Amino acid sequence: MEIEYKPEEEDLVALARHQAATSPAVRRRLTRTHLGYAIGLSLMAVGVYVMVQNEALSIGFAALATLALLAYPPFFRWRLHQAIPSLVRQRATPSSYAARKLRALPDGLEEITDESQSKVGWAMVSALHETADYAFISVDGTYSVVIPRERISGASYDNFMDAVRDYRGGGGR
Repeated sequence: MEIEYKPEEEDLVALARHQAATSPAVRRRLTRTHLGYAIGLSLMAVGVYVMVQNEALSIGFAALATLALLAYPPFFRWRLHQAIPSLVRQRATPSSYAARKLRALPDGLEEITDESQSKVGWAMVSALHETADYAFISVDGTYSVVIPRERISGASYDNFMDAVRDYRGGGGR
């Protein structure tokens, strides 16, 4: 079973947003930074109170620590969401936009462009995630294939994804 399509910038942005939303590395960075700001500002509040004995300044740092606890996670996600399109434009190469053919074969997933051909065994395909607009195929823990559903006929898409699920085993779980 095979499908053909040509990725566009919006597809690569969707892939990057999906990766950011599901990435343990992004979650770890958010947690470290979030806690770092909150702990650092709390220590500043205590330090200012103990060293300078300026209650107003100490309360200000405590308020900033509280604000960091409450506001930093949504701010981080918003800032990341805003930055993704420009990051995609900066890092995309001509091959990122090359027309491609994906084949679901009994021995693996094959991706073919005019410039390259790669094949990975089904053991390396660690996850499938489908939304209304896209399907994401994770190869060895990173989502490396995005399939724009709107540009592929419904029957071709369904047959391809059924083949992927069957070959992976377990029906896509």
